[in-house]
Amino acid sequence: MRRLKLVSAIAVCAAGVLSTSANAVENTVGMPPGPGLSYDVGPTTQKKVWLIGDSLTNDWGGVQTNYDVFYLAASRWSIRVEATAGAKFIWHWSSGFNTFHRAAADPRMAVAFVELGTNDTSAILSNSKNYIAQRDLVNNYLTLTAEYLRSTKKCVVLMGVDATGNGAIDPVVGKWYNARVKALSTGYVHYADYNGFISTNAIYRSSVYSGGDHVHPKSDAAKQQLAIWIRDQIRWYCGTP
Repeated sequence: MRRLKLVSAIAVCAAGVLSTSANAVENTVGMPPGPGLSYDVGPTTQKKVWLIGDSLTNDWGGVQTNYDVFYLAASRWSIRVEATAGAKFIWHWSSGFNTFHRAAADPRMAVAFVELGTNDTSAILSNSKNYIAQRDLVNNYLTLTAEYLRSTKKCVVLMGVDATGNGAIDPVVGKWYNARVKALSTGYVHYADYNGFISTNAIYRSSVYSGGDHVHPKSDAAKQQLAIWIRDQIRWYCGTP
C-alpha cells in the first residue's frame, strides 16, 4: 500500500510539472472531462481485464458492443473498458480520468492491458530540435505507468506502437518507444508487439493502410483481428481464469 501511495504522489507531481512544459507532448489539449468509454462487461464474480486505451480500444466509433468485448468475454474474463479517442498517458493520469488509480484499487483487476502510445509518439519528429525533450516527456509517463501498475503485482501488458513508417508515427520514434516498452517489461510487466502484428497480419494491415489516417482499422474483419490478437496476448502472458 505504501508503494502505491508513493507512486501516486509521484504521478501527481509529474502531471503538474510535465504538462506545463513549452515543448510538452504530454498535454491535456482537447482532453474531455472524462473517458469516452467507461463500462463493465461480464459477471461480477469473474476476474477482470482492464482495457485502457485510446481510439483503437474505443473501436473508433464508441460502440460498446465492439469486438474487444466479444472476444475477451469469450475467454471467461470480465472486462472493464476505459478508452477515449485521442488519449495520451497524461489523460489517464488526470483527475477527470484517474484510470490507473481506479484500476489498481479494483480488487477484481487481474490484468491491465494498456493500449496507449500512438497519440503520445505521433506528435514527435526525430528531426525536430525538441526531439529529445519531447521523447523524455513521453518516457516519463510511460515509465511511471509501468512502475505503478507493476506495483499492483498483477499481470500488466503494455502494447507497442506502429513503427513501420507506414503509419502516423515517425519510425525512429516508434522504434525508440517500442524499445523502451521492452526494457520496462520485466516481472509483472509484458510487451505486446503491435508492430509485429501489423507487419504480419495482412487483413489488419491492408485495412489500416487503405486510405484515411493510416492508424485505425476500417473494416469489421480487421477490428476482429485486433481483438483476437489482444485476447491472445492476454492469454499468452496472463493465462486464463
